[in-house]
Amino acid sequence: RPLFSPIGSWPGPRAGCSRARGSMTELSAGTRVRVHGLRARAELNGNVAVVLAPANAEEARLLGQRGRIKVTGYPTPRALRVENVEVLDEAACVTDWMSFVAAPPHPNLTMREVILMDERLGAHDVCDEFVHDVLRLLTPTPWRVPRRPFTRERSLDAILNNTSQHCIYLLHMDQVSHHMVVEAKEGRARVFQCFVRALVTGTDGSAETCGYTAREWASEEPQPGWSKGMRAAHARWGGGRELSRGELAEILEVLLALQEAVAPAIVRELSKQVPTAVLEAEQAHGEGDGFTPVQRWTAEALERPDATSIAPSADDGAVLFSNDAYRHEPFVMHVGRALHAEFSHAYRVVTGQEVMSTTYLRVLNHYRWQAMFERAGAAAGAAVGEPRPTGWGITAIALQDPRQ
Repeated sequence: RPLFSPIGSWPGPRAGCSRARGSMTELSAGTRVRVHGLRARAELNGNVAVVLAPANAEEARLLGQRGRIKVTGYPTPRALRVENVEVLDEAACVTDWMSFVAAPPHPNLTMREVILMDERLGAHDVCDEFVHDVLRLLTPTPWRVPRRPFTRERSLDAILNNTSQHCIYLLHMDQVSHHMVVEAKEGRARVFQCFVRALVTGTDGSAETCGYTAREWASEEPQPGWSKGMRAAHARWGGGRELSRGELAEILEVLLALQEAVAPAIVRELSKQVPTAVLEAEQAHGEGDGFTPVQRWTAEALERPDATSIAPSADDGAVLFSNDAYRHEPFVMHVGRALHAEFSHAYRVVTGQEVMSTTYLRVLNHYRWQAMFERAGAAAGAAVGEPRPTGWGITAIALQDPRQ
Protein backbone atom coordinates (compact mmCIF):
# COMPACT_ATOMS: atom_id res chain seq x y z
CA ARG A 1 0.00 0.00 0.00
CA PRO A 2 1.24 3.54 -0.71
CA LEU A 3 2.84 5.38 2.17
CA PHE A 4 1.15 8.66 1.36
CA SER A 5 -2.13 10.33 2.21
CA PRO A 6 -2.20 12.61 -0.84
CA ILE A 7 -4.11 15.87 -0.87
CA GLY A 8 -2.82 16.73 -4.31
CA SER A 9 0.38 16.48 -6.27
CA TRP A 10 3.17 18.70 -7.50
CA PRO A 11 3.17 19.07 -11.27
CA GLY A 12 6.94 19.40 -11.61
CA PRO A 13 9.71 21.97 -11.39
CA ARG A 14 9.68 25.30 -13.11
CA ALA A 15 11.34 25.60 -16.47
CA GLY A 16 14.68 27.32 -16.78
CA CYS A 17 16.68 25.43 -14.18
CA SER A 18 18.00 22.63 -16.37
CA ARG A 19 20.78 22.54 -18.91
CA ALA A 20 21.89 20.22 -21.68
CA ARG A 21 21.08 16.55 -21.24
CA GLY A 22 23.74 14.63 -19.36
CA SER A 23 26.21 12.05 -20.53
CA MET A 24 26.77 8.71 -18.79
CA THR A 25 29.97 10.02 -17.20
CA GLU A 26 28.25 13.18 -15.97
CA LEU A 27 25.30 11.37 -14.39
CA SER A 28 26.90 10.18 -11.17
CA ALA A 29 24.88 9.09 -8.15
CA GLY A 30 23.29 12.05 -6.41
CA THR A 31 22.91 14.19 -9.56
CA ARG A 32 19.50 15.82 -9.85
CA VAL A 33 17.86 15.56 -13.27
CA ARG A 34 14.60 16.53 -14.92
CA VAL A 35 12.67 13.92 -16.88
CA HIS A 36 11.51 14.77 -20.40
CA GLY A 37 10.56 13.16 -23.68
CA LEU A 38 8.76 10.11 -22.31
CA ARG A 39 5.86 8.86 -24.42
CA ALA A 40 4.50 5.83 -22.61
CA ARG A 41 4.73 7.62 -19.22
CA ALA A 42 4.22 11.21 -20.34
CA GLU A 43 2.85 12.14 -16.91
CA LEU A 44 6.39 11.82 -15.57
CA ASN A 45 7.78 14.49 -17.89
CA GLY A 46 8.89 17.55 -15.93
CA ASN A 47 9.43 15.61 -12.72
CA VAL A 48 12.71 15.86 -10.85
CA ALA A 49 14.63 12.68 -10.08
CA VAL A 50 17.96 11.87 -8.45
CA VAL A 51 20.43 9.50 -10.08
CA LEU A 52 20.98 6.35 -8.00
CA ALA A 53 23.95 4.04 -7.92
CA PRO A 54 23.27 0.50 -9.21
CA ALA A 55 22.53 -1.96 -6.44
CA ASN A 56 25.24 -4.36 -7.61
CA ALA A 57 27.59 -5.19 -10.48
CA GLU A 58 24.95 -7.16 -12.36
CA GLU A 59 22.48 -4.26 -12.27
CA ALA A 60 25.24 -1.90 -13.43
CA ARG A 61 26.01 -4.21 -16.36
CA LEU A 62 22.37 -4.44 -17.43
CA LEU A 63 21.86 -0.67 -17.20
CA GLY A 64 24.98 -0.08 -19.26
CA GLN A 65 23.90 -2.54 -21.95
CA ARG A 66 20.54 -0.82 -22.28
CA GLY A 67 21.94 2.73 -22.17
CA ARG A 68 19.89 3.55 -19.11
CA ILE A 69 20.44 5.06 -15.70
CA LYS A 70 18.71 4.31 -12.42
CA VAL A 71 16.79 7.23 -10.90
CA THR A 72 14.43 7.80 -8.01
CA GLY A 73 10.77 6.98 -8.45
CA TYR A 74 7.79 6.19 -6.25
CA PRO A 75 7.05 3.52 -5.22
CA THR A 76 10.13 2.00 -6.89
CA PRO A 77 13.16 3.45 -8.74
CA ARG A 78 13.03 3.71 -12.54
CA ALA A 79 15.50 2.95 -15.31
CA LEU A 80 15.45 5.74 -17.90
CA ARG A 81 17.35 6.32 -21.10
CA VAL A 82 20.08 8.93 -20.84
CA GLU A 83 18.41 11.04 -23.52
CA ASN A 84 15.28 11.30 -21.36
CA VAL A 85 16.94 13.29 -18.58
CA GLU A 86 18.46 16.75 -18.30
CA VAL A 87 20.90 17.66 -15.55
CA LEU A 88 19.62 20.42 -13.30
CA ASP A 89 21.74 23.53 -13.12
CA GLU A 90 22.09 23.73 -9.34
CA ALA A 91 23.35 27.30 -9.47
CA ALA A 92 20.17 28.46 -11.21
CA CYS A 93 17.59 26.03 -9.83
CA VAL A 94 16.26 27.26 -6.48
CA THR A 95 13.76 24.98 -4.77
CA ASP A 96 10.31 26.55 -4.71
CA TRP A 97 9.02 25.59 -1.26
CA MET A 98 5.68 27.32 -1.84
CA SER A 99 2.39 25.52 -1.23
CA PHE A 100 2.52 24.64 2.45
CA VAL A 101 -1.02 25.79 3.23
CA ALA A 102 -3.52 27.71 1.13
CA ALA A 103 -6.05 28.58 3.82
CA PRO A 104 -6.01 31.67 6.06
CA PRO A 105 -4.29 32.89 8.12
CA HIS A 106 -1.23 31.73 6.16
CA PRO A 107 -2.07 31.73 2.44
CA ASN A 108 0.76 30.93 0.07
CA LEU A 109 3.51 30.79 2.69
CA THR A 110 6.22 28.17 2.97
CA MET A 111 6.39 25.97 6.04
CA ARG A 112 9.45 27.81 7.30
CA GLU A 113 7.73 31.18 6.88
CA VAL A 114 4.69 29.96 8.80
CA ILE A 115 6.89 28.68 11.65
CA LEU A 116 8.75 31.98 11.79
CA MET A 117 5.62 34.13 11.64
CA ASP A 118 2.89 32.17 13.43
CA GLU A 119 2.86 33.02 17.12
CA ARG A 120 1.52 29.65 18.27
CA LEU A 121 3.36 27.29 15.94
CA GLY A 122 6.74 28.96 16.25
CA ALA A 123 6.57 29.14 20.05
CA HIS A 124 6.30 25.38 20.50
CA ASP A 125 9.10 23.70 22.41
CA VAL A 126 7.24 20.45 23.06
CA CYS A 127 7.93 18.38 19.98
CA ASP A 128 4.80 16.24 19.85
CA GLU A 129 2.54 19.28 20.23
CA PHE A 130 4.45 21.02 17.44
CA VAL A 131 4.00 18.06 15.09
CA HIS A 132 0.30 17.80 15.90
CA ASP A 133 -0.23 21.50 15.15
CA VAL A 134 1.57 21.12 11.82
CA LEU A 135 -0.85 18.32 10.98
CA ARG A 136 -3.83 20.52 11.93
CA LEU A 137 -2.64 23.15 9.45
CA LEU A 138 -2.40 20.55 6.71
CA THR A 139 -5.70 18.75 7.13
CA PRO A 140 -8.96 19.19 9.06
CA THR A 141 -8.98 15.47 9.86
CA PRO A 142 -8.91 14.86 13.64
CA TRP A 143 -5.71 13.45 15.07
CA ARG A 144 -5.42 9.71 14.57
CA VAL A 145 -2.90 7.16 15.67
CA PRO A 146 -0.30 6.97 12.86
CA ARG A 147 -1.42 4.15 10.62
CA ARG A 148 2.04 3.06 9.55
CA PRO A 149 5.22 2.36 11.47
CA PHE A 150 8.35 4.30 10.68
CA THR A 151 10.71 1.48 9.76
CA ARG A 152 13.47 0.83 7.27
CA GLU A 153 11.38 -1.61 5.24
CA ARG A 154 8.23 0.51 5.16
CA SER A 155 9.55 4.06 5.07
CA LEU A 156 13.18 4.69 4.11
CA ASP A 157 13.05 4.12 0.35
CA ALA A 158 9.57 5.64 0.12
CA ILE A 159 10.82 8.90 1.62
CA LEU A 160 14.09 9.05 -0.30
CA ASN A 161 12.74 7.98 -3.69
CA ASN A 162 9.61 10.12 -3.97
CA THR A 163 11.25 13.16 -5.53
CA SER A 164 8.35 14.07 -7.82
CA GLN A 165 5.98 15.29 -5.08
CA HIS A 166 6.08 17.95 -2.39
CA CYS A 167 5.70 15.91 0.78
CA ILE A 168 5.48 16.44 4.51
CA TYR A 169 6.56 13.57 6.76
CA LEU A 170 5.59 13.67 10.42
CA LEU A 171 7.88 11.33 12.36
CA HIS A 172 6.45 10.18 15.69
CA MET A 173 9.35 8.67 17.67
CA ASP A 174 7.92 8.23 21.15
CA GLN A 175 10.47 5.61 22.13
CA VAL A 176 13.28 8.18 22.05
CA SER A 177 11.10 11.08 23.24
CA HIS A 178 11.19 13.00 19.99
CA HIS A 179 9.02 14.05 17.07
CA MET A 180 10.16 15.69 13.85
CA VAL A 181 8.83 17.18 10.61
CA VAL A 182 10.62 16.51 7.32
CA GLU A 183 9.63 18.47 4.22
CA ALA A 184 10.87 17.00 0.94
CA LYS A 185 10.63 18.18 -2.64
CA GLU A 186 12.58 17.64 -5.86
CA GLY A 187 15.40 15.73 -4.17
CA ARG A 188 15.85 18.33 -1.45
CA ALA A 189 14.62 18.31 2.16
CA ARG A 190 14.28 20.52 5.23
CA VAL A 191 14.02 19.42 8.86
CA PHE A 192 11.87 21.17 11.46
CA GLN A 193 11.85 20.31 15.13
CA CYS A 194 11.89 21.73 18.65
CA PHE A 195 13.04 20.55 22.04
CA VAL A 196 11.59 21.35 25.43
CA ARG A 197 13.26 24.35 27.01
CA ALA A 198 14.43 23.83 30.57
CA LEU A 199 16.98 25.06 33.07
CA VAL A 200 19.44 22.24 33.71
CA THR A 201 21.47 22.30 36.91
CA GLY A 202 24.82 20.54 36.86
CA THR A 203 26.36 18.53 39.69
CA ASP A 204 28.66 21.48 40.37
CA GLY A 205 25.73 23.84 40.84
CA SER A 206 26.04 25.45 37.43
CA ALA A 207 22.92 26.00 35.35
CA GLU A 208 22.28 26.36 31.64
CA THR A 209 19.24 26.54 29.39
CA CYS A 210 18.68 23.63 27.04
CA GLY A 211 16.16 23.22 24.26
CA TYR A 212 14.80 25.52 21.56
CA THR A 213 11.51 26.56 20.06
CA ALA A 214 10.43 25.65 16.53
CA ARG A 215 10.98 29.28 15.55
CA GLU A 216 14.52 29.31 16.95
CA TRP A 217 15.33 26.10 15.07
CA ALA A 218 13.97 27.54 11.80
CA SER A 219 15.90 30.80 12.19
CA GLU A 220 19.12 31.17 10.23
CA GLU A 221 21.32 32.13 13.15
CA PRO A 222 21.86 30.09 16.33
CA GLN A 223 20.62 31.60 19.56
CA PRO A 224 22.91 33.16 22.19
CA GLY A 225 23.66 30.71 24.96
CA TRP A 226 23.18 27.59 22.88
CA SER A 227 25.45 24.69 23.73
CA LYS A 228 28.06 23.37 21.32
CA GLY A 229 25.83 20.39 20.53
CA MET A 230 22.83 22.57 19.75
CA ARG A 231 24.88 24.79 17.46
CA ALA A 232 26.28 21.77 15.63
CA ALA A 233 22.85 20.18 15.07
CA HIS A 234 21.38 23.50 13.92
CA ALA A 235 24.23 24.07 11.47
CA ARG A 236 23.77 20.56 10.09
CA TRP A 237 19.99 20.24 9.85
CA GLY A 238 18.35 23.51 10.93
CA GLY A 239 17.84 27.11 9.85
CA GLY A 240 15.74 26.09 6.87
CA ARG A 241 18.88 24.65 5.26
CA GLU A 242 18.21 22.54 2.18
CA LEU A 243 19.51 19.01 2.58
CA SER A 244 20.53 16.85 -0.34
CA ARG A 245 19.09 13.37 -0.73
CA GLY A 246 22.31 12.00 0.77
CA GLU A 247 22.07 14.28 3.80
CA LEU A 248 18.42 13.33 4.33
CA ALA A 249 19.44 9.67 4.12
CA GLU A 250 22.08 10.36 6.77
CA ILE A 251 19.68 11.71 9.38
CA LEU A 252 17.14 8.97 8.65
CA GLU A 253 19.87 6.34 9.06
CA VAL A 254 20.78 7.79 12.46
CA LEU A 255 17.14 7.56 13.55
CA LEU A 256 16.78 4.00 12.27
CA ALA A 257 20.01 2.97 14.00
CA LEU A 258 18.46 4.19 17.25
CA GLN A 259 15.40 2.08 16.54
CA GLU A 260 17.07 -1.09 15.29
CA ALA A 261 20.18 -1.41 17.44
CA VAL A 262 20.56 1.15 20.21
CA ALA A 263 17.05 1.04 21.71
CA PRO A 264 16.89 -2.80 21.84
CA ALA A 265 20.31 -2.86 23.55
CA ILE A 266 19.11 -0.31 26.13
CA VAL A 267 15.98 -2.38 26.75
CA ARG A 268 18.07 -5.52 27.31
CA GLU A 269 20.32 -3.71 29.78
CA LEU A 270 17.68 -1.83 31.75
CA SER A 271 15.02 -4.53 31.86
CA LYS A 272 17.30 -6.64 34.08
CA GLN A 273 17.61 -3.78 36.59
CA VAL A 274 13.99 -2.92 37.33
CA PRO A 275 12.84 -3.55 40.92
CA THR A 276 12.66 -7.24 41.78
CA ALA A 277 8.89 -7.27 42.26
CA VAL A 278 8.38 -5.68 38.83
CA LEU A 279 10.76 -8.15 37.19
CA GLU A 280 8.96 -11.13 38.76
CA ALA A 281 5.58 -9.77 37.70
CA GLU A 282 6.91 -9.22 34.17
CA GLN A 283 8.10 -12.81 33.93
CA ALA A 284 4.69 -14.05 35.08
CA HIS A 285 2.85 -11.75 32.65
CA GLY A 286 4.10 -13.50 29.53
CA GLU A 287 3.02 -12.29 26.11
CA GLY A 288 -0.50 -11.22 27.02
CA ASP A 289 -2.28 -8.15 25.75
CA GLY A 290 -2.23 -4.83 27.50
CA PHE A 291 0.54 -2.99 29.27
CA THR A 292 3.08 -5.16 31.01
CA PRO A 293 4.36 -4.61 34.58
CA VAL A 294 7.55 -3.02 33.20
CA GLN A 295 5.53 -0.62 31.08
CA ARG A 296 3.33 0.30 34.03
CA TRP A 297 6.37 0.81 36.26
CA THR A 298 8.16 3.05 33.76
CA ALA A 299 4.94 5.01 33.16
CA GLU A 300 4.74 5.57 36.91
CA ALA A 301 8.37 6.71 37.00
CA LEU A 302 7.71 9.11 34.11
CA GLU A 303 4.75 10.82 35.81
CA ARG A 304 7.14 13.35 37.34
CA PRO A 305 10.14 14.05 35.08
CA ASP A 306 11.84 15.94 37.90
CA ALA A 307 11.76 12.89 40.18
CA THR A 308 14.48 10.98 38.32
CA SER A 309 18.05 12.00 37.61
CA ILE A 310 21.08 10.94 35.57
CA ALA A 311 24.77 11.20 36.43
CA PRO A 312 28.07 9.86 35.07
CA SER A 313 29.10 6.47 36.40
CA ALA A 314 32.58 5.40 37.46
CA ASP A 315 33.09 3.61 34.12
CA ASP A 316 32.04 6.68 32.10
CA GLY A 317 28.61 5.23 31.52
CA ALA A 318 25.45 6.63 33.12
CA VAL A 319 23.55 6.04 36.35
CA LEU A 320 19.78 6.59 36.38
CA PHE A 321 18.25 6.98 39.83
CA SER A 322 15.21 8.24 41.67
CA ASN A 323 15.75 11.42 43.69
CA ASP A 324 14.04 12.91 46.74
CA ALA A 325 11.01 13.96 44.68
CA TYR A 326 10.24 10.32 43.76
CA ARG A 327 7.26 8.97 45.72
CA HIS A 328 7.63 5.27 45.02
CA GLU A 329 10.21 2.58 45.73
CA PRO A 330 13.68 4.06 45.03
CA PHE A 331 15.69 2.62 42.15
CA VAL A 332 19.15 2.81 40.61
CA MET A 333 20.00 1.61 37.08
CA HIS A 334 23.29 1.58 35.19
CA VAL A 335 24.05 1.96 31.48
CA GLY A 336 27.51 0.87 30.33
CA ARG A 337 30.06 3.18 28.77
CA ALA A 338 29.85 1.99 25.15
CA LEU A 339 26.06 1.95 25.01
CA HIS A 340 25.69 5.31 26.72
CA ALA A 341 28.26 6.85 24.38
CA GLU A 342 26.49 5.47 21.29
CA PHE A 343 23.06 6.63 22.41
CA SER A 344 24.27 10.05 23.54
CA HIS A 345 26.17 10.68 20.32
CA ALA A 346 23.26 9.74 18.03
CA TYR A 347 20.79 11.77 20.10
CA ARG A 348 23.11 14.79 20.10
CA VAL A 349 23.64 14.55 16.34
CA VAL A 350 19.90 14.73 15.67
CA THR A 351 18.64 17.06 18.40
CA GLY A 352 21.74 18.79 19.76
CA GLN A 353 20.64 17.68 23.23
CA GLU A 354 21.96 15.31 25.87
CA VAL A 355 19.95 12.25 26.85
CA MET A 356 18.14 12.49 30.16
CA SER A 357 16.96 9.94 32.67
CA THR A 358 13.46 10.21 31.24
CA THR A 359 14.81 9.47 27.74
CA TYR A 360 16.16 6.13 28.93
CA LEU A 361 12.98 5.31 30.85
CA ARG A 362 10.87 6.05 27.78
CA VAL A 363 12.99 3.69 25.68
CA LEU A 364 12.17 0.95 28.17
CA ASN A 365 8.52 2.00 28.37
CA HIS A 366 8.10 1.47 24.61
CA TYR A 367 9.96 -1.82 24.37
CA ARG A 368 6.83 -3.51 22.95
CA TRP A 369 6.13 -0.71 20.49
CA GLN A 370 5.74 -3.00 17.48
CA ALA A 371 3.10 -5.15 19.15
CA MET A 372 1.33 -2.09 20.55
CA PHE A 373 1.46 -0.39 17.15
CA GLU A 374 -0.22 -3.38 15.53
CA ARG A 375 -2.97 -3.33 18.17
CA ALA A 376 -3.47 0.42 17.74
CA GLY A 377 -3.41 0.07 13.96
CA ALA A 378 -6.27 -2.41 14.07
CA ALA A 379 -8.44 0.33 15.57
CA ALA A 380 -6.92 3.23 13.64
CA GLY A 381 -10.11 3.88 11.72
CA ALA A 382 -11.55 5.77 14.67
CA ALA A 383 -10.22 9.09 15.89
CA VAL A 384 -8.89 9.28 19.43
CA GLY A 385 -8.98 12.15 21.84
CA GLU A 386 -5.26 12.30 22.55
CA PRO A 387 -2.36 10.75 20.67
CA ARG A 388 -1.51 7.30 21.95
CA PRO A 389 2.11 6.19 22.22
CA THR A 390 3.16 4.35 19.10
CA GLY A 391 6.92 4.02 19.51
CA TRP A 392 7.84 4.75 15.89
CA GLY A 393 5.14 5.99 13.52
CA ILE A 394 4.91 8.10 10.38
CA THR A 395 2.25 10.28 8.79
CA ALA A 396 2.97 11.26 5.18
CA ILE A 397 1.08 13.87 3.19
CA ALA A 398 1.61 14.96 -0.42
CA LEU A 399 0.82 18.63 -0.96
CA GLN A 400 -0.73 20.54 -3.82
CA ASP A 401 0.53 23.95 -4.90
CA PRO A 402 -2.35 26.38 -4.13
CA ARG A 403 -1.32 28.52 -7.13
CA GLN A 404 -2.21 25.76 -9.58
